[in-house]
Amino acid sequence: MTNIRSTKVAKVRRVPGRARSRESDTGTRLLRAMAKKYVWWLAPKEAIAQPDLVITQVMDIGDYDDVRKMEKAISRARLARVLRRAEAGRLSERSWDFWRKH
Repeated sequence: MTNIRSTKVAKVRRVPGRARSRESDTGTRLLRAMAKKYVWWLAPKEAIAQPDLVITQVMDIGDYDDVRKMEKAISRARLARVLRRAEAGRLSERSWDFWRKH
């Protein structure tokens, strides 16, 4: 009779110095959270595939705390680039004026 031992599954650890997965990136996590809140008509996975859409939605209708979180996580150059590439009508006139002067 053979003795069958239960096998333990070893945890796979990240090799030191190796980059973490994109999901653990603060910006990606923030985009996912913002997508759930501000791009409600798309699944979060679909929305984060269009990061500029999520960012412009937060720029347009985001509350103060969410806008501040986004500004902290995303570079000023990226915000400016998203604003320049935004489709006509993507931002309200009020938001457009604010972000152009900001």
